[in-house]
Amino acid sequence: MASLRHGFEEPGDGQDIRLVVDTIPTLAWSAGPDGSAEFFNQRWLDYTGLSAKQALGSGWEVAIHPDDLPRILETFQEALNSVKPYEVEGRFRRFDGEFRWFLFRGSPLRDRSGKVAKWYGTNTDLEERKRAEDEERWRSVFENSAIGVALTDHNGRFLATNHVFQAMVGYTEEELRAVNLLDVTHEDYREANWALITELLEGKRRQFQIEKKYRRKDGSSIWVSNNVSLVPGTERVPRFIMALSEDITQGKRAEETLQRSEGYLAEAQKLTHTGSWAVRVPQMENAQREAGQLLAVLPRFSWNASYWSREMYLIFGLDPGPTPPSYMEVVRRLDPEDARCNTPVVEQAIRDRTDFETDYRLLLPNGPAKYIHVVGHPVVNASGDVIELVGTAMDVTERKRAEDALRENEAFLLDAQRLTRTCSWRHEVLSDKVTVSPEGLLMYGIEPEDDASSADFYFRRMHPKDRPEVEQAYAAALLRKTDFKADFRIVHPDGTIKNTRSIGHPILDERGDVVEFVGASIDVTEHYRARADLEKAFEEIKRLRDQLYDENVVLREQIDQAFMFCKGVGTGDGTSERRTCPAWLGS
Repeated sequence: MASLRHGFEEPGDGQDIRLVVDTIPTLAWSAGPDGSAEFFNQRWLDYTGLSAKQALGSGWEVAIHPDDLPRILETFQEALNSVKPYEVEGRFRRFDGEFRWFLFRGSPLRDRSGKVAKWYGTNTDLEERKRAEDEERWRSVFENSAIGVALTDHNGRFLATNHVFQAMVGYTEEELRAVNLLDVTHEDYREANWALITELLEGKRRQFQIEKKYRRKDGSSIWVSNNVSLVPGTERVPRFIMALSEDITQGKRAEETLQRSEGYLAEAQKLTHTGSWAVRVPQMENAQREAGQLLAVLPRFSWNASYWSREMYLIFGLDPGPTPPSYMEVVRRLDPEDARCNTPVVEQAIRDRTDFETDYRLLLPNGPAKYIHVVGHPVVNASGDVIELVGTAMDVTERKRAEDALRENEAFLLDAQRLTRTCSWRHEVLSDKVTVSPEGLLMYGIEPEDDASSADFYFRRMHPKDRPEVEQAYAAALLRKTDFKADFRIVHPDGTIKNTRSIGHPILDERGDVVEFVGASIDVTEHYRARADLEKAFEEIKRLRDQLYDENVVLREQIDQAFMFCKGVGTGDGTSERRTCPAWLGS
């Protein structure tokens, strides 16, 4: 009957051998040439809780862990085919349902003809060795991890920490055992962190990730990214919390710097009314470029923007959305003529892979037109194809209006200078460069071929008698950093002489040195001529006055003589004689 318990029936010495096998301190078995189990020693049966009847054939497979069984069977089958010894590790079920790691070994026994008569094997318990290996492996991973690892109990008290975590928070392992997880957590994150841990312990979540700050021992803080999970307990080890901490301080600082830069950029775009954009270029455009075909002007339905800054929406009068507006939405707001004229500019930039600039008018539904200045740059891939255009769009409406007003004012100024025969001038002291307004060309008799870029040219156009005094006065103004004023004559190449009056004002740099003189010159030739004519008129009046005076004196003498004559002639009572004198001589 003992033999039947083991799965065989042999009398005599064979049974004695089985009794010996039952006493050896290992789990033993044997199988037929085809691998079908024929015998299990008592230790094997006691360990698994199976009867021999249950285990024979392939019944023993129920004691192998389902995840390991395919691999073990594959190894066993290879051994049967190759008729070579084998060994393989797997989890083996004990009578109480616990799986433990075992080493399964088997070897073939050949008969005299060389054929396999039986397979013999043993199952050796590796659980303790496996646990030791796992613990060693875990300890190695724990200590050599590139990130911080901290194990705590359900109250957050530290059970173990690796060197990386200790370096993060600036505490030793002994010091950390005296505090808990919340003690090293920045006060701004304690409440939220503990709420997540509570959900973890209550089974509401399996794990969580949180970015927070740790408060280091020296009072400083660092940013970390924590992945926290609850590790189930075992018979020997209660459950615990594992936190994997990665120092992301540098990344956070870079992120904050990027956010500040983006904020500065957004503010700069707002102040300058400049938006940034990016547009994907369809590969069809590159194919047409290679083929030398002309690109279609409108419409370009596939030219959709991949990025618009907030200021772009404000410029175009659109509400910001999750994606930039479509090509047609943009085109509908462009002046049609500008859209047709500027499209070839963009096409040329794609063909030549060069930057471009263009201007267009933006027609808004409610409001005046805007003037937009666009700068673009083609992005080229490794194959040489333009895959994207990036650039800026600046609202230059105010500048355009200012330029128009400036041109209008310049036109008024030129008219005023023409009517008053006044020119403005500028002399850059260091470079000796002189520039004059258009009226100055007429005043100085400057022809297109003349090099009138230096001060010497203008001094040479002065009358020889006036030049020394003017040069001296101008040099004195430069030296004393004072205003300049001079009257002088200009002699044209054809001999024409013009009288001018010039005034200037020095411009100083931050060190107080004169860097340039700006001023104006007035053609006072007509004034001089009028004054000369007036002086001649005064001289003529004086001459006539003097002549009249002389004639008046002579006349007075003649009158006096006539009067005396009339008074001294008479015939008795004198009545008839007085009547002969003119009445205006008196009686």
